[in-house]
Amino acid sequence: YDIDLRVKHGAFRLDLGEITDVDSIIITVPDIFSLQPLLPEEGNYVDISTDLENWETMTYLAGLKIKIDIRKPVRYLRFKYQPSQITEITGYKNGMPLDRRLWRATNLFADPSRMKCVKSWKAVFTLDEMAPESYLSIALNGKHGVEGAYVAAVIDGRLTGAPDRSPSYPSNTWEYVVAERDANYTYYIPVDETMKGKKIEIYVLAYDEENADFKPEVWISSKRPEKKIRLELVRE
Repeated sequence: YDIDLRVKHGAFRLDLGEITDVDSIIITVPDIFSLQPLLPEEGNYVDISTDLENWETMTYLAGLKIKIDIRKPVRYLRFKYQPSQITEITGYKNGMPLDRRLWRATNLFADPSRMKCVKSWKAVFTLDEMAPESYLSIALNGKHGVEGAYVAAVIDGRLTGAPDRSPSYPSNTWEYVVAERDANYTYYIPVDETMKGKKIEIYVLAYDEENADFKPEVWISSKRPEKKIRLELVRE
């Protein structure tokens, strides 16, 4: 991994794809050099969660095979510090390896302890109608700094992230790079018929103290340009 791609040194995150009953997670490192910045037999911490809201901190010892004893249902693991190179991650239950087809991981985004929110915005609304394949576009108009602002939502009481953004999220893509921009991000959150009439809360969080005067806007868009939404204008 190119460390320059990481936001504030990054934090290794592992998503098992669904809540899974796990006895242990094994992280394999090729050599002692690749274990850096961790030290052999050094105690470290990992946060685990089933819902991204409630977290529990567990301990483990660093080594070429890092074993994390969990012995409970879990979905998300978050490491503040991690080896510089990992060759394999496996999970076990009753001595049998877990299915990893839904597993995903990233080390590109900062640990929450290194991200201090300096300003926030909130919008609350409901959608009475929407075109097929609609999505919310949350435009951050102005300068907010490189990776200086993020968007999330609560839809009908459930936390929801923005799976896509323009320009794209940081990515360690083979023989290609994601352009760094310090202004005018637009985040995209898909919506569907099940969200009609439901309370939607949009949150914009700014992390760059010197660039926190941008103006967020929320728009509804659709991938189906031939579809229309009727608007009724009422004179007051």
